[in-house]
Amino acid sequence: MKTNAYKRLSLVWLTMLLTSVSTAKADSIDIFAGYDGTQNNSYFEIQDNSAYDFTNIVITATAAGASDPTSPEYGWTSTPWSVSDVTSGAESVNYFSGTQAFQSDFAATYAYSGVTPSDLTYVVSGDLNGSLLQLSFVGGDGATNGPAFLGLDQFGNATGGGATGASDFGQVATAPVPLPSAFYLFATSMIGLVLSRKRKQLA
Repeated sequence: MKTNAYKRLSLVWLTMLLTSVSTAKADSIDIFAGYDGTQNNSYFEIQDNSAYDFTNIVITATAAGASDPTSPEYGWTSTPWSVSDVTSGAESVNYFSGTQAFQSDFAATYAYSGVTPSDLTYVVSGDLNGSLLQLSFVGGDGATNGPAFLGLDQFGNATGGGATGASDFGQVATAPVPLPSAFYLFATSMIGLVLSRKRKQLA
């Protein structure tokens, strides 16, 4: 009688663990980027499709030729841009703040000085479920380099004056929710316990 009850309990535990793992892997943080012609400004949209808050979010950018003395981008770096936390199941839209890599009028500031959208790599990082989560993507012009943002149209030309009309954006990055190592240890221990009990019963 005890053996059957234990088997049923073991099966329930394994089912719960497998369900938890599959659910966690389905959760994600998604980043969209766009240019709002009505506000003449580029932006990032962060969607938290997980069961956890995404906190301590910082966005940075690096130019491809930042370390090359012969490049017009030499020495070009951005200061980190901190944005508000995003709670579980919510989203935030962050319009560019006017600092180096986040100029609202990017085209006029950089496109004519040798820096193009595809030269820039953006990194969004933050804390999620006890782990550091990082997502990276390059700037886009809407043609060959991903969703149009940074104040350029689909041909890579400066838009200005609301030429693109309403907001245009697309998904640029996504990352699954990392499970804490403690959870993996717990899951491994439970599966090991069930297997060792089964071996004892067979012996």
